[in-house]
Amino acid sequence: MLAEKLQVPFHSVGNTTRGYAKRNFGLGIIEFQQYCLSHPEVDKKLDEYFSKMGHEMDGFVMDYRLGFHFIPEAFHVLLTVPDEITAHRVLAAKRNDEFTTTDYETILLELKTRNAKMRERFINQYSVDYEDKVNYNLVLDASKIDPFELVRKIKDSF
Repeated sequence: MLAEKLQVPFHSVGNTTRGYAKRNFGLGIIEFQQYCLSHPEVDKKLDEYFSKMGHEMDGFVMDYRLGFHFIPEAFHVLLTVPDEITAHRVLAAKRNDEFTTTDYETILLELKTRNAKMRERFINQYSVDYEDKVNYNLVLDASKIDPFELVRKIKDSF
């Protein structure tokens, strides 16, 4: 929605990574993240790709957890949502194909585990914590604001 409002391209790091994992390794995103734990060169290759994209493009929106680190000159927004709400949203959006079940409690546990491992991986690999709010120009709780208001607040902030 933000990219549309700003009339710029949107790039989803998550979707690109999912496609890369499936095409190159035959893995879903959870298995791919596990693979990256023992193959940090794969993470680095992807981050180099997204960093290069961010530096070569002018005017875009990208959902990139490490954007603040690799594209520091950009405007960085952290949208926070408690895992409990995220689990409900995953079920409602029928995105549970990334998980081993359609059970809320199991999805919640898998989300928490996946996020903790990803955070640890990035801290170990790059010495950065994407949950540290000092890395962002704007932090919003996306569980309490509708998408239209989120877009307005972000747009009004830069």
